[in-house]
Amino acid sequence: MPNPLWQVNLSTVPDQASVQCRVPSPSSLDDNSGHIEFLKNVAGIPETVCLRYNPGGVFSLGTDIMDHPEESKFGMTKEQLMKGYKELKELGVKQFGIHAFLASNTVTNDYYPILARQLFELALEIRKETGVTLDFINLSGGIGVNYRPEQEPNDIAVIGEGVRKVYEEILTPAGMGHVKIFTELGRFMLAPHGHLITKFLHRKDTATTDIYTVSLDDALLI
Repeated sequence: MPNPLWQVNLSTVPDQASVQCRVPSPSSLDDNSGHIEFLKNVAGIPETVCLRYNPGGVFSLGTDIMDHPEESKFGMTKEQLMKGYKELKELGVKQFGIHAFLASNTVTNDYYPILARQLFELALEIRKETGVTLDFINLSGGIGVNYRPEQEPNDIAVIGEGVRKVYEEILTPAGMGHVKIFTELGRFMLAPHGHLITKFLHRKDTATTDIYTVSLDDALLI
């Protein structure tokens, strides 16, 4: 059920029903206690819950600013995150995850390993402060495609190896080698391998530009 303020993903498999919930930023409604209370009242507290993290500020690689998490309405601060995990643990949640989306369409092999390092280190902080050991970490999307001819394409094997090295550097020695890694690489997998077919309908000349009307719109794409 997509909603700009609330996202709940339901997935049911044979002999096991699981609910994975992303609880967005308290700034979207009130506070994280309010969101958890809302979930409890509307759907009940599931056994598996994933909280979305937003560190704020800007996300940069070296001197290059990749995106502005501070402008996103989704995600909890670290303080809110810790409070949320504690409350969910008391409510009986058995499996915990964390999710973050800090940059979109990055064309670099460094983004995922750097994001992974941030989340892996945060996972250790979460365990230390709340007693919650994460079961999975969702690195989300953000791995992009080279739309411009001068751009070098991402090398997914290099990216994966970078994440593996960080995993074995941080999580494995801390006794968290069981943590699953999830991804959401829709653009990377689909953008270079499909065609968008439409029909030209009309051309309008203006003082500054030409406007072309085609038969596709957002409603049809959705």
